[in-house]
Amino acid sequence: MRCFGGFQPRTDPTKDVLRLATMCGPSNGMRALSGISTGKLLPGQPAEHSFSVAAGDCFRVFAVGSPAIRDLDVEILDRRGRKLAADALDDRWPVVGPAGPVCAVDTGRFRAVVSTPEGGGDYAVQIWVLK
Repeated sequence: MRCFGGFQPRTDPTKDVLRLATMCGPSNGMRALSGISTGKLLPGQPAEHSFSVAAGDCFRVFAVGSPAIRDLDVEILDRRGRKLAADALDDRWPVVGPAGPVCAVDTGRFRAVVSTPEGGGDYAVQIWVLK
């Protein structure tokens, strides 16, 4: 079973993303690359969170939306703006990549683009990297 198989979000996205990340990060040899970033989303108005990685770094993005967000989506864009990975599930707590970390080919600033097609509200996101 995946590290997040038993996870159920509650009502506070900041606390929930911390719980989700600590369920999966340390047990898979990862450490937090970023602090927890928060924001508020409306449908069709994505938010971006940039982070720096080196070529060969492997990372995961954890995000959780408030109960008012029915589907929270996350896309990872590389330094050239190309989609490297994305959330494929319709839930409010995406993990990118769910089967294992996503690895960077290039060094640079990457972006986690957070959006919702419906609903709106608060969200939290955190990036973890292999040690």
